[in-house]
Amino acid sequence: MKKLIAFTLASILAGSVLAGCNKEKEPASSESSSKPENYTYQDGEYSVRYDEAALDRTLDYITVSIKEDQISITEYGMKEAEVEADTSVLVNNPDESDASASSEASSQEASAPEEDGPTEAEELAAEHAAKILDEYDDRNGDLDAMEPVSGAEEHTYRFIRMMRTALAAAETGDTSEMVLHKYADGDYTSTMPDFSREGWKEFVKVTVSDGKIQSVVYDGESSKNGQLISESNETKKKTCDEVVENFISSGEDLGQMTAVDKTFNKLMTPLLASMVSGGDTEITASRLVDGEYKATFSDFDENGWKDYVVLKIKNGTVTVQEYDAVSQEDEKKLRSMAEDVDAQMKEKTGITYFDAVQNLTKGLAKAQQDVTQVDNVTGATVTSNNFKLLVGQLLAIAAVEGNTETLEVERLPQQSAA
Repeated sequence: MKKLIAFTLASILAGSVLAGCNKEKEPASSESSSKPENYTYQDGEYSVRYDEAALDRTLDYITVSIKEDQISITEYGMKEAEVEADTSVLVNNPDESDASASSEASSQEASAPEEDGPTEAEELAAEHAAKILDEYDDRNGDLDAMEPVSGAEEHTYRFIRMMRTALAAAETGDTSEMVLHKYADGDYTSTMPDFSREGWKEFVKVTVSDGKIQSVVYDGESSKNGQLISESNETKKKTCDEVVENFISSGEDLGQMTAVDKTFNKLMTPLLASMVSGGDTEITASRLVDGEYKATFSDFDENGWKDYVVLKIKNGTVTVQEYDAVSQEDEKKLRSMAEDVDAQMKEKTGITYFDAVQNLTKGLAKAQQDVTQVDNVTGATVTSNNFKLLVGQLLAIAAVEGNTETLEVERLPQQSAA
């Protein structure tokens, strides 16, 4: 027999109304059930569910109710996929109470603790669903702006796709239940933004049909002559093919792969997200691994300061969390706190340390994380060079490898301090 465990998040969703892109639009006063011209969606309930389990063996489902362009999620959650049970064990079926009453085994099963309340999987599903709904609400219903919930990334992408599907159906008023396969059909490509140190710009091409991956190609273009790995490098081609085979044999789960290839993972991670969510088919990946990274000089300068920088990387975007320097006399003292030194710098150069750091941070964002394009701050040449060296080393080494241990950097010769 099969055991099916379903969990509906009624307690979370009851009375919850999450407005969509027409959130501030005043409802029309028409009594007609037809769709007014100024409304995007037709009134009704739109249900979407998955017929293939996620990696955690749960199936996602959602019901969206629309009234005068107001979007309400009335039901959303994940249920455990059906699994084959041991046929020697009878599972109580509440619809067959007469038959179960004649069986002692069935009677005992009916009183099993797991039937008294939510299972561990159901509780985790409820937690994930609640966080995903919070993220949706925080983004004011903007599906494109949603960030994946930590620990529930795949379910976040499934939620996005279910919502997109429901809203597309609401445009035509099709209220029949919609069933989704694991991936959205299409031809997908993920490409690195630049050439690697070895001179390759790698890419992955995936074809999805009937919700299943039909083919995966992992290759790369040479910076020297434009040739592909598959055309010119038999050894590297064999490695690429082995990685693809391992990905397929691992159930298309990057976390289960034994033939770990960091570049393949960087390409496939955003591609899988797009395939699951029904997003873009052309992806530009990032060579940087998400995380928080720190770099510091290996020694103090002639004025007794040791610069350091902390970067946060998410989805390929680099944010400067902190750039400062510690004092050799007291490592609890930071350069940004040294008002006396700052006053001298202001008098000498016309700029403060704080202003210099702010300008460098803005310069990095403007240069789209290319430190070679960051202009030095006038009056703070040494500070500027130190900043670019530390950031450059992090982006070239630690962030590419995903190594979050503090990186020690050798100091370049300085002509003067500023």
